Order: sequence, then structure tokens, then C-alpha cells
Amino acid sequence: MPEQEKPFKRNGALHYFGMLIPAIAFQALYMLFVAHFFGTWSETLRILAVVGGTLLNTALLTIDYVCYALQRQAIYKFCMIAYIILIFFAAVLFALVETGFDEVMRDEKKLEAYLERAGKWMIPLFILLQFLQVVVLPIPSTVTVLAGAALFGPLFGSLYSLIGIAAGSVTAFAIGRFAGYRGVAWMVGKDALDKWQKKVKGKDKLFLTAMFLLPVFPDDILCFVAGLSSMSFPYFFAVIFISRVLSIFTTSYSVTLIPFDTWWGLLIWGILFALVVVLFVVLYKKSDVILAWFDRTFRRETRVESKVERDEFLLEMVDADGPRTGTIRSPKSARAPRGGHNGITHMKKVIVIGGGASGLMAAYAAAQGGKDVLLLEKNEKLGKKIYITGKGRCNLTNDCPPDALLEHIVRGGKFFTRTAYLFPPARTMEFFSAHGLALKTERGNRVFPQSDHASDVTATLERACRGVGVKIALNEAVCRIVTENGGVTAVETDRARYDCDAAIVACGGLSYPSTGSTGDGYRFAKACGHDIVTPVPSLVGVELVQKMGAAQGVSQKNCRLTAVRGGKEIYGAMGELLFTHYGIGGPLVLTLSAQINRIPPEEIALYLDLKPALDEKTLDDRLLRDFAERKNEQLKNVMRGLLPAGVTALVLCAARISGDRQANGVTREERKRLLRTLKKLPLTPVRLRGFEEAVVTSGGVSLKEIDPKTMKSKLVAGLSFCGEVLDLDAYTGGYNLQIAFSSGYIAGENA
Repeated sequence: MPEQEKPFKRNGALHYFGMLIPAIAFQALYMLFVAHFFGTWSETLRILAVVGGTLLNTALLTIDYVCYALQRQAIYKFCMIAYIILIFFAAVLFALVETGFDEVMRDEKKLEAYLERAGKWMIPLFILLQFLQVVVLPIPSTVTVLAGAALFGPLFGSLYSLIGIAAGSVTAFAIGRFAGYRGVAWMVGKDALDKWQKKVKGKDKLFLTAMFLLPVFPDDILCFVAGLSSMSFPYFFAVIFISRVLSIFTTSYSVTLIPFDTWWGLLIWGILFALVVVLFVVLYKKSDVILAWFDRTFRRETRVESKVERDEFLLEMVDADGPRTGTIRSPKSARAPRGGHNGITHMKKVIVIGGGASGLMAAYAAAQGGKDVLLLEKNEKLGKKIYITGKGRCNLTNDCPPDALLEHIVRGGKFFTRTAYLFPPARTMEFFSAHGLALKTERGNRVFPQSDHASDVTATLERACRGVGVKIALNEAVCRIVTENGGVTAVETDRARYDCDAAIVACGGLSYPSTGSTGDGYRFAKACGHDIVTPVPSLVGVELVQKMGAAQGVSQKNCRLTAVRGGKEIYGAMGELLFTHYGIGGPLVLTLSAQINRIPPEEIALYLDLKPALDEKTLDDRLLRDFAERKNEQLKNVMRGLLPAGVTALVLCAARISGDRQANGVTREERKRLLRTLKKLPLTPVRLRGFEEAVVTSGGVSLKEIDPKTMKSKLVAGLSFCGEVLDLDAYTGGYNLQIAFSSGYIAGENA
């Protein structure tokens, strides 16, 4: 037991000591702040101020220590956050007092004089001041608004105030939505916060709207709390805009137009107050209508009318420019929307989780089929992994027939057969060409964008999705898929809950975790009852026992790499190999890794034939000739006619021959040993490189539980999977992205 307690005691001591630092910092700032007023405060007031601040600090530190010892995480974490906030505001107050700006803030006349000294920078400075008074500075907004009205006139003063205050409000809301949520979740626990948000959902919007429209509450705190609430950004922006227009303009014009010292002025203010209350009720009751207006104005909406007897669709696109209609024939593979015949149908709601290659294609296919699609991406931009594929150029597919594509699939080829023929590489190329991306085909039938920019591939996919009405939400991580009675009913994110009829999991695997591929899809699948085939890195370098030395960084073309297990060759291919600081990489090794990633390294022996075009006799004759012609030269120099210098050193070391020997001094046995090494250089694998360097993940959701015709789960209705999250992978050359596009299209089409 004592050995188990030591780590806790050390951590406890570290925490106790660490919390002393902010406590001392706060006490120092507070004492400096109080010292500024020593000359103006009475002795009693000074003592009360010093004692009060010290007691507050001591109490906060004591509560933190006690709660940490009792493992009351929510309380001691609250104390830690409280210290950070207190130190921040103490520092701001101290800076204001030391600069004398606190006096300016409390008097609009002094503030006017201060701003007038800025000259031509007066307007930007005033807008910045209004921004800061919302986000940071403890300045009454009435003071700044009246100062602006006096300096610029009621109209322009109100407009400048509105710009600064609106920007500050949006910033405070964003802080609450992104940083605030994470901070509170860290303090009380994510489950507890989510539970609280569900409990108050709707009610929080009611009270916050009232507080915004009755301008007697601190702007910064209100906007921050709004970020934590269920209030959406469009609703928040509508409320903040209306409330700030009312408060700013009435404040600016109140002095000259609506005085408080007359009966009619009081009557007008009473009417305005009543209008604010009515407006609040309307906003709350009609919030859905407001959001719908935002959707109609800023987003495109697609409605599909099915005419089953003619196998046609009436497509109506409604956007900011008004409705546009047209009738199109459905392709043979299309499915008529369910829910009606000749009337407007209920649009099936589909949520796509993941904005990579497969997710974007799935979203496009689903929306093209008349579904209401929302794509959720936890990163700040779409297609983050696409940006780094093909060294930034994006080898988006391989221009080959379906049977050749299937030959290059390592795992899951039989499962993928139907999909490969339904959506082959030719359809992928047609899709991108039709959406404005020029393509080119290079060696090995590898297809790239003509611009050589991977970003153009992502941009094309995004443009295609938005063109068919896909709604996209960035910086929103999915927490779980909600299922009831054996089917998908909703998707919960770190911001909201979205009801849906179907969900498509396109989160990728584990390769390149810096792009957001952290195995979320496996977690969702397991929670829904699916089995996961253990994921391992694929298309990745191999670490070796041997040190490459001077060969590091050398690329060896036209060599043959062989893998042997139990005396039997399990892999053999010719190509290009790269010697690295950890072992070997390059195209030849990437392909090898896909074959051996599930075999223990100690069971594998690797051999490298550096001259596969020459048989042993021909190569031996070449060595004899070179040695005879350059008999007085060092062996390492003679060998450079066959190999690069770095590889020569590696070969001579493996053959146990000194490179400094003269060619005429090499014995017959040494020459034979050198010959065997050139044709069969032994390499001993230690392990494959990790997911950080793997091009793709091998393993994932078991294909036994997925319908190959639709990519739907056999276990949960309305759940589909596509792309790298499946136990489906291929060799390098554009084949893995083709799997992503093909499976994504089939999943979206059948969602």
C-alpha cells in the first residue's frame, strides 16, 4: 500500500505548491491596486480592503486544498479557474488605475476629451473601445455610447457603437462556445454538463433572450453564457442585433429626444419597454421561424417531388434569388424518396460524420438523391487528410478498370466487388471533371489534378456538396450516435443533438492522427454492437536492426525486395526503395507493409536484390572485369560503378569486407561473399512505423456485419459506414482514395 500512495502524495504536493503561485500573484496585484488609493482612502477603509482581499484569497486557497484532498474535483477545479479570472481582472484593474484610465471610464466628458486627442484615429479607437468594453474592460456601456453621441452625433455615434459592441458580443459568444464549453466540461465533467444542457434546453434561451432585451445585465457575461447555452449562432446574432440597436439608439437619442423629466418622455419609455417585452415573446415563440428564414436566405434548400409512374423527379432549388424548378430523369440506380407519391415528400434527414474523401462523397450522393443532409466535421476545415496525400498533389484515383482495381485491394476485395463495378475509377474521374476539376494521368495510371494542388480536390468536393444543398458544420465533434429500438434516431455532438433518420460514419481510421483520424468511428461502431478488426498501420516504412549509416537518404531504383516466412516467400516485388534513418521506406516498402502488417516481425526475413536484372554468373563476370581493370584502386571506389557510395558502404559492411582494400587483394571467397550480398542483402525487421506515418489503416469495422450492396449496418437500421473506417484497404497508387469515393457514394445513395 505505501508504494501505491507515493505517487498521489507527490502529485498532491505539486498541486498544493502550484496553487500557491496564483494565490501569491493575486495577492500582489490586489495589494498594488489598494496601495494606489492609500492617499485617498481613510485608514479604516484601507484596513477593510486589505483584510477583505486577504481573507478572500485565503478562503479560496483553503477551499481548493481541502477539496483536492477530498477529491471533490468540481470544486477545486472551480477554484483554479476562479484564480485565473481573478488574476486577469486584477491585472486589468491595476493597469487601468496606474494609467488613470479608470477616471476616464466613469465620466463621458473625460472620455470625449481622451478620444478627441486621438485625432484621425478617433473613430477606430472608439470602435475598439466599444469592442473591449464588452470583452474585457469594466466600462459601463452607457458612458461610452453617450460619449460617442456627443463626439460624432447620435446617428454616427450609434452606428460606431453598434459595430464595436456587436463584434465584441460575437467574440464573447465564440469564447463561450469553444473555450467556455471545454473549461466547464473540464471542471464539472462532460457528462454532467451535457446532462445540464439537456435539462435546461429551451429554458436557457428564454431567460437569456429576456436578459439581452432588458439591457441591465453585463454584456460580456451574457454573451459568454449564451455560448454555453442551446442558443444557436443565428438566433444569438438576431437577438444581439435587435437588442443592441434598441439600447444603443435609445441611449444616444434619449438626452435630446426623449427626456426623463417630462410625463411624455416617461410615457414613451414605458411604451418602448412594453415593445421590448412583446419583441422578446415573439422572438422566443418564433425562434424556429427565424432560423428557417436564415436557412432560406443564406443556404440552399432542395425539395424533391416524386413522379413514380414516369420515373422522374421535379427538382425545386430555393435560394436567395428565389425558386428555380426543373424535371430530371432519375438514373437506374436512383431510389425514389419514400413518404408519398405526387406531393412534396418528407425529406429524409441524413447526418454524415466526417468531412474527408468518403464523407464528402457520401454527403453529395445522399443530397443528390433528395435527402436533407448535414455533414459534421470536427476539424476547422474539410478534407484535412486530402491536403497531404500524394505529397500535397493528391493521387485521387487510378485510371484502371474495376477488375484491376480489385487486384490491388489487400483486404476486402470480395466484399468490394459490386461497389467497384457500380462506381469504378471512370465514374470518379467523370465526377471531378463534371464539377470543373481538370485531371491528368501519370506513370502507373495515377490520376492527379492538373494543378498539382490537393486543395483543389477538396474544394471541388465541397463545391459539389454545397451545390446539392448539403449543410456543413465545422469544428463540431460527434460524441455519440443515439439508437432506439434497433435504429438510429439522433447524433449528439459537443454542441447539440441532431435528430435524423440515418447516419453515415466516415471518420477514417488511425493513420495521420494529426489530421483528426483518431479512431472515433471505431468507438461509434463498437457502441452500436459492431466488431472491430484490430487496426494496424499500412503503407508505411519498416524499422530494421541494421543501421543504414551513409546509405540514409539514398533512393535505390530497380531493386527487388523479398519477404520470407518459415522458408516460404510471402512477398516479392521490384521497384524503388529508400534507405532511411530507421530502416527502409519508399514505394516498394509501402507495398510490403500491407502484406506483413499482421505477422510478428520476428517471423519474417527480408532480402534485397540490388541487381535483379543480372543473374549471379553475369554479375560475377562484371565484378571480375571491374576488379581487373581497376586492380590498384580501393574496393569502395571500384564498387561505385555498380552502386551509389552510401549503398556500397552498406553492402561491404554486410559482406564483412573492408572498402579500403585494393581490388587486386580481394580473394575468391570474398568476391563470392560480395556477390551473394549484392543478390541477397539480408535485412532484419524490428517493427513497422506507427500510425503517425502510415498512409492508411488496415483493419476496422468488420465487413461481416456490413451489407456490401448498400454499406448499411446489418445490426442497426439507418447506420452506414464508408471509407477507411471499414476493414478495407489497398496498395498505394490512388486505390485507397478510390475505395473512399466508391464506398462513400454507395453509402450516401442508399442511406
